[in-house]
Amino acid sequence: MDKKKILMIDDETDYTSITKIFIEDSGDYDVGVVNNGVHGYQTAKNFKPDIILLDVSMPQISGYEVADQLSSDPELKDIPIVFFTGVYQESGASSSLLHGRPYLTKPTSGEQLLAFIEKFLPKGKDS
Repeated sequence: MDKKKILMIDDETDYTSITKIFIEDSGDYDVGVVNNGVHGYQTAKNFKPDIILLDVSMPQISGYEVADQLSSDPELKDIPIVFFTGVYQESGASSSLLHGRPYLTKPTSGEQLLAFIEKFLPKGKDS
């Protein structure tokens, strides 16, 4: 079985490095990282992820803008996007939507993150 591909778009390099290791250590995922929202769209086109974890607040271009770019591309529009944000005071996973998409607040536990990925990862798609 092929590993599912996760793309993390987040400008916090320490956070993405630690999170990438944790997710990949589960054995089920291949994680791509881009630490600049400006390059998020093109990286998604090249990497072809099954799900995207997208930071909301980044310099130069917001996560909302990146999500809009991805949604306007016929090849990428169906890829689920989960926003990451440190803006909201709620902790952990939330069933609420942010800009029409599910979100997690930072920081979150690795277990919560994996559960959220599983919840929103498309079922039955072979990578």
